[in-house]
Amino acid sequence: MPETLLVALIAFAGMFVLAFTGFGGALVMVPLMISVVGTQATTPLVRLIGITTTVVSVLRYRNNLNWRAGGLLMLWAAIGIPLGFWLHDSMNQRQAEVIIGGIVVAYALYAWFTPTLPDLKSNVWAYLAGLTAGIMTGSFAIPGPPVILYATARRWPPKEFKSTLQAFFMFTGSFSGVGHFLRGDFTMRVLTLYGWALPGILIGTVLGIYLGERIDSGAFRKLVLILLFVLGMRLIF
Repeated sequence: MPETLLVALIAFAGMFVLAFTGFGGALVMVPLMISVVGTQATTPLVRLIGITTTVVSVLRYRNNLNWRAGGLLMLWAAIGIPLGFWLHDSMNQRQAEVIIGGIVVAYALYAWFTPTLPDLKSNVWAYLAGLTAGIMTGSFAIPGPPVILYATARRWPPKEFKSTLQAFFMFTGSFSGVGHFLRGDFTMRVLTLYGWALPGILIGTVLGIYLGERIDSGAFRKLVLILLFVLGMRLIF
């Protein structure tokens, strides 16, 4: 199957999962993209896709934003993103695959068993969550796990959880996007693949939202977590 068609299908799968379940878009796309386009193209490509989708999500949930908490996470993420670029450049593809696989497997296990997290009262934890998410954004285009754990432990209400995290993802996506542009990562190949991914992004998002409002996502969510676990183990081994 042509590389461009595979990229479109992966974009569709990632955006459908994100729109239907509310999580896991990048976690689905990154392991699959690596096997198709390699690590060097995957990070900027997934970043472009992420910027496109988070803008829509922020507009959708903008009325419930927690600007104070989100701003603190964004500040420390901005510090971590350049460190993530350095980490990305210092690794070969095999090292990146093992680390990404480990992140995906760890998140799948966490989301499956949903252990009770301690109730974090202090904003100090936002520094660590934001910094870690920034590093993971710059290196792997996967900012989600640290801030999801942080927001869960802070017991944010569902609407505030969705809106604030989407604003955070839009910020980290845009900030790292500028970095990728300055580094010359948005090559003609990456831009071409992004163009092919756009139909998959649109169809996956619309279909995911439509079905998500009409079908119980519980069983599908478990299916996604199993898929993430398999994808992560495949990258590791």
